[in-house]
Amino acid sequence: MGIGRGPEQPTAAHAHHAFVITLSLESGIAFSEHEGIWRELPGAVVVPDRPHAFAARGQLFAVIFLDPETREGLWLGRSLRETLNPVVPEKIARELDAPRRFWSEPPGADETARLVLAIVRRMCVGPPPIRPLDEGIVRA
Repeated sequence: MGIGRGPEQPTAAHAHHAFVITLSLESGIAFSEHEGIWRELPGAVVVPDRPHAFAARGQLFAVIFLDPETREGLWLGRSLRETLNPVVPEKIARELDAPRRFWSEPPGADETARLVLAIVRRMCVGPPPIRPLDEGIVRA
């Protein structure tokens, strides 16, 4: 999880091979998945490999990059239907105070990992996927 102040200017359209969870810690952030069409949101999840841009306009925000091949990444992928998925602040209200504190009091790795997993799990629906063990691991 990264926390910082966003650039004053919008980013250029870009893509990541990860889920990008962006949470405004002040007011809202503008997101675009299509050139020139912007949506003001309290946060959003962008699915992997999809072009997007955002404009944080100097606001404090948190960003989480989640590998789509992990158990949580597979679960989140099953839960989302759009390229740009608005975050419902009420779903993660309890978790939003921690990133605000992280700006002034950086946590340790364990606390950060717990927070990231809590946020991701609150955005998922249904049961988590069951991942079979790799055959090589089973044989070993």
